[in-house]
Amino acid sequence: MTNYQTLTFEPTKKVTIVMPVYNVADYIYASLTSALDQDMDDMEIIVVDDCGTDSSMEIVRQLQATHPKGQCIRIIRHDVNKGLGEARNTAMREAQGKYIFLLDSDDFITPNAISTLYKAAEAECSELTYGSTVVKEMDGREHPFFVLPRLTLSGKNALVNYIYSTLRQNVPFYVWNILYLTSFLRSNGFLFPPIRKSEDIMFNELIQPKVTKAVLLPDITYCYVMRPNSLMSFQARETIGVEEALNALKYSESLKNMCKQHRAESYYDGKCAKTMKGVFYRICGILKHRQQLTGKVSDRQLRDVMCHPASLSEILRFKQHKGANLLFWFLGKLPSKLFIVAIKTIGRKKGLL
Repeated sequence: MTNYQTLTFEPTKKVTIVMPVYNVADYIYASLTSALDQDMDDMEIIVVDDCGTDSSMEIVRQLQATHPKGQCIRIIRHDVNKGLGEARNTAMREAQGKYIFLLDSDDFITPNAISTLYKAAEAECSELTYGSTVVKEMDGREHPFFVLPRLTLSGKNALVNYIYSTLRQNVPFYVWNILYLTSFLRSNGFLFPPIRKSEDIMFNELIQPKVTKAVLLPDITYCYVMRPNSLMSFQARETIGVEEALNALKYSESLKNMCKQHRAESYYDGKCAKTMKGVFYRICGILKHRQQLTGKVSDRQLRDVMCHPASLSEILRFKQHKGANLLFWFLGKLPSKLFIVAIKTIGRKKGLL
């Protein structure tokens, strides 16, 4: 398929909702209906059939035929299963909307989600417009998950400077519940990397430094549905494939390597600290569920991934987050056994283990 940045683009719709579908028969009706029931017209919904084995696509086709807005649905089928990132890429290449919105097919959006984000994007001429999110538990309870302040970030590096000004997660790490300006994505050639896990984080790493205008909204526009086999509730699983842990370590290395590309930027110190905080959390996650892994991840493998992307001399010149960066650098220099003891001690104090 042609790489979309080479194509001439004239939008024919206001918004394209992108929805990859793979074995979500229990959720797809509610998810797709929430998209169809939006209080905004002149949009399309691209459903990518990623070759699942259940009745998900039958439900999609039923809604396409019977819902009053069913004609908004456009189905694209993959020849083979390609994974979430490639399914999103397929739809993003085909999108005809001025803006793109990514909706996971087991979640749902509020009735005015798209119009709320669209109005803000148009008013501010933003490249990215973020909505706020709630979580729905399996027992039906809902509670805030990521509620943002009302904020407009304008200018080169404004978004990344904001992101890396603090070690807390002040901007969502996921890619759904964001309205993307399609021309911005296409002019930069942004697509999801060819990986099956953590493609959201890698996509964000590519896109955020290029953003010159972003809007954050406190309006709740998205509901993340917590389900037993979702990444956020994987502790419910009795076994976890060791390749999942190894992939987490592999992409941690990729994120650290990406840090090095930003050495000349004002936010480099914050980026290093936040990247290493993520590495620390992933190591704690592996240690917490080590007994559930189907194979071995050694202490040395865990220690090696903690090696800091910056040198000690660089860190000593940092203006922000020097203490956190020094701690992460020091942890990466410990002998493997002592490293595990230190990580477990800190992890327990943080409530991660």
